[in-house]
Amino acid sequence: MNSETEEIGKDKQGEGTLSPKEAAGARLVKSKLSKVIPTERVSFDKQMAVLRAYAAASGPAKKAVSNDEVAAVFNDLAASSISLCNPFFGDVGLLIQEGRKQRPADAVFDYLHAFEWNEGTAALKLKDTFVRSWSAATLLPKLSFRQLSRDEAIQFLADDSKAQKSHRKSLDLMLEFLNASGVLKVEGNAVSKNQAGSAPTPVDTDHSPRVDAKPTDARAAQTRLEAMDESSNVERFTIPIPGKDAAVITVPRDLDADDWDMLSMMIETYIKRLRKDSIKGKQL
Repeated sequence: MNSETEEIGKDKQGEGTLSPKEAAGARLVKSKLSKVIPTERVSFDKQMAVLRAYAAASGPAKKAVSNDEVAAVFNDLAASSISLCNPFFGDVGLLIQEGRKQRPADAVFDYLHAFEWNEGTAALKLKDTFVRSWSAATLLPKLSFRQLSRDEAIQFLADDSKAQKSHRKSLDLMLEFLNASGVLKVEGNAVSKNQAGSAPTPVDTDHSPRVDAKPTDARAAQTRLEAMDESSNVERFTIPIPGKDAAVITVPRDLDADDWDMLSMMIETYIKRLRKDSIKGKQL
């Protein structure tokens, strides 16, 4: 956040550091933001290191720890700087408030352990947490339809959080967190849904889901699909339509609950659009 919206997080009496929830609320009131965004005062790499330091300071007992205890582990960053990271991590669900201290969520401990083995992929342990964040909820439905430019993604995040242009760097950091955790993929100026959690249905060049609407008949379509490679990671559904050609829908087998909800929404949206186009065409 910019200098007008960042607070170190002291209470009114100056006695101690505010909890993530309290500090986040204070920032939102002061800045008019409707969502919590990452601080721009600490680099992405150092914020990720802060998470690992929380897990290290918490130890096997998984106890709640203070900013000072984390700073003692991460001696490259002061406790006041660590406090700037807390509101965002608390809002996402990576830190859990316990009085004036924070206890790392299980995903943070998993991240620290994975980091010891493979630094490049360790942050994927945070995916299940970040995928439930407001930023993921903002971008993933749009990415299921089409790829976004970085500027478009930033604009969508800004609209949802009521962020100003001065918050641009913080919103860029938000994309970095979503990218590192595998929620989405950022390559240069392109933002897309990560292949591991790709759009529920294959998408063609006009951004429509692949629905084979005209096989010769339901039986012929089913026969053709049964001949396909059974080892592929997809399920194919043949939907017979009395007096019409059958429709065939292809979806990945590894959909989770959120993916199925998104698929239902997408199918409903496309059916409405296709129905409207069909009726309009018949009227011409």
